[in-house]
Amino acid sequence: MEKFTHIITGLLFGFLILFVFKAVHFNLIYNFYELLLYLIFISLSSIVLDYIELGFLSSHRRQLHTLSILIIPLIIMVFYPIIGMAMFIGFLSHILLDLLTPTGCPLFLPFNSLYYKVFRKEDNAVRTGSASEKALTIILFMILVIVIFSCFLAISELSYGFYDIHHLISSSDNDSINETHLNDTNVSFNDKKVYVNVNLDIKGDEEKNLSFTDSDNRTSTLIVSNYDG
Repeated sequence: MEKFTHIITGLLFGFLILFVFKAVHFNLIYNFYELLLYLIFISLSSIVLDYIELGFLSSHRRQLHTLSILIIPLIIMVFYPIIGMAMFIGFLSHILLDLLTPTGCPLFLPFNSLYYKVFRKEDNAVRTGSASEKALTIILFMILVIVIFSCFLAISELSYGFYDIHHLISSSDNDSINETHLNDTNVSFNDKKVYVNVNLDIKGDEEKNLSFTDSDNRTSTLIVSNYDG
């Protein structure tokens, strides 16, 4: 397959993984720079196997197109989760895509030297640079665009919108806190934590309940009062 096809496939897998992680409330990416790092390593990993084979093994026989190569990103993932996950996605997407070609891949090398492929008949396989590959690339690119838009809300925290501080809820005497009272509210970000400073006017023994809704629509409530202790 061509490099562009591999990169598009890798990015598609990468965004799908982010979507799935978000669905189970697991955050792998916390800011734009981590997302950029993630996408760069996916793109590089999705094409590097071919370059290594041509540069160091003198031939492109897909010796590295084996599931055993995935051990490397799994080890890296222990120390650098984002980079390791990106490399894992890039390697795996490259191997799976090459299974569509007439040659296939030696999936279980070095334990088994057999080449596996999706299509038994070469006429049905996707040849590198062929019209069928170009059509596949266009389809994958269209799906990638749709997935990116679909994931936009799921990874909305990348815009540093971890917490929504509109809808600060009512005080104990049922007087609601108007949003105009939040002019003195400061939100700061430090690594993966969010710090919110809110100035409230509390009279006497009244209490005010502040509810913070995050991007997963989960609400945390704080009770603020003048009581000592």
